Amino acid sequence: MRGGWCLGREEFKEQMLHRMEGQLGEHHSRALRRECAETKAERVIGEELERLGWKEVDLGCRLKSDPARFVRPRD
Repeated sequence: MRGGWCLGREEFKEQMLHRMEGQLGEHHSRALRRECAETKAERVIGEELERLGWKEVDLGCRLKSDPARFVRPRD
């Protein structure tokens, strides 16, 4: 099928990528594995920004060595 692996709305695609997280193997296409990894990375970044109380634009104003970037919550 040309044009991608998913038919439907963007919301559906995001849900499917979330479900596939950590379950894709070598038998899946490289493009699908990459897209799933990118979706996971965006989710993790979003969670960390929320935890820090930052907005995406704040990243450009903060130093790479900002101590808040390295503080991890205790489990």
